[in-house]
Amino acid sequence: MYIKPGSISCNRIAIYLLGIWMVLAGCDKKPEPPDDPPVTEGRKALILNEGSYGNGNASLTLYNITTGEVHQDWFAGNNSGQVLGDILESAMLIGDRIFLVVNNSNKIVVVDRKDFRVQGTIVLDQPRYILPVSEELAYVSTMYHSKVYVINTQTLEIVHTIPMPYQNTEGLLLSGDYAYACSWDKANNKLYKIRTATHRIEDSITLAGYAPHSILRDRQERLWVFGGNKVYDITSSITVLQDNRAIRSYTFSPEAEIVKPVYNSRNDMLYFINVDYEYKTTQGIYKMHTEDTGVPATPMIAAGNFQYFYQITLDSLTQQLYIADPKGFIQNGDMLIYDLEGRLQQTIPTGLGPSKVLFL
Repeated sequence: MYIKPGSISCNRIAIYLLGIWMVLAGCDKKPEPPDDPPVTEGRKALILNEGSYGNGNASLTLYNITTGEVHQDWFAGNNSGQVLGDILESAMLIGDRIFLVVNNSNKIVVVDRKDFRVQGTIVLDQPRYILPVSEELAYVSTMYHSKVYVINTQTLEIVHTIPMPYQNTEGLLLSGDYAYACSWDKANNKLYKIRTATHRIEDSITLAGYAPHSILRDRQERLWVFGGNKVYDITSSITVLQDNRAIRSYTFSPEAEIVKPVYNSRNDMLYFINVDYEYKTTQGIYKMHTEDTGVPATPMIAAGNFQYFYQITLDSLTQQLYIADPKGFIQNGDMLIYDLEGRLQQTIPTGLGPSKVLFL
């Protein structure tokens, strides 16, 4: 470049040349990768988004209850964009790690509870739910298979499998030295009692209905077993057990599909979903006391037109119900927060297919 003598000062020439150098240097500089999302302080609700079946687009939404912040794609953001997998079925906090059960991807992804970075992966067939049974061991139920996995939660290895009489093991519950297992098979009307010291079935308990899928324990230490499968015309039912024998049972109408039961923090008030995929007026969230002699006739929270609820989780600290609305799994959903009397408090946007909530 030619510069006429005396036309500009030396300082201005120096600044001009410095500017050119900075532009050229900037052309060679590689862009910095975006920072991972910060791990915020405060109490959190980790919302599991199942995604749509077969598309591998499960995700996490982090809702900071203390600050009100909502972070989408929390898993991918903390793991350099890594995909979580296909159908995030459930999650369990064990020690300092979160076990994310990814059903159709046949794996459990283990992340650190503070930074959500992947710590390891356990490969196993169609996992559903995890039940810790000791300091180092946990049971994992599985669909389409007649077994329960025993995993070591420290080494992340499968150490044993428990043969089951029927496939589709679902709900699990620990009571003393035993684990109770529901096998959601249309031909099964038994609850299975497994001794955790030997990982063997020691007893089976006859239920009032078939296809048991969920089990809870009430304030009186009684076991409530929920069964039914509308696809196979198996009527929804509840069997109440005390000392391993049925003392009471409830039967619902043939149109009902009773799923996803939870208790309040006192374990004396039951909340469950009656799903009607034809969007009838009976659909919604029902409320039932443990001493009620019959089933409720009307929902506490009625689903809207072309809406169905998918999952309930109780926040025992705030006494609120987190109810998932997946919006048909064709768009991002919402997590609806209600008080225990059925009044809507808040709506949290989520990813695709919201379901369960893990409080941290």
